Amino acid sequence: MPCGVARRGLRRPAPNAAVVGADIPPRALERAGTLAPTVPLVQMDVLQSEWGAAQFNAVVALNVLEHIEDDRAVLKRLQEIL
Repeated sequence: MPCGVARRGLRRPAPNAAVVGADIPPRALERAGTLAPTVPLVQMDVLQSEWGAAQFNAVVALNVLEHIEDDRAVLKRLQEIL
């Protein structure tokens, strides 16, 4: 969710949706917090997350997979939480 995705209308089609932002670098979270101050942010690695199966209806991963060594493991984990 970083970089103002919520600010750009993510909530418009689903105004009652719960939106959570997650990233690893603290600076990315700081920037996201200034762009979307009402969105809860979590510093975490999705592979280490405690999110359960079928916890989310959608996942947006922007500029992520090209920076991950084991992108297949991350995609599998994202599929689990969906």
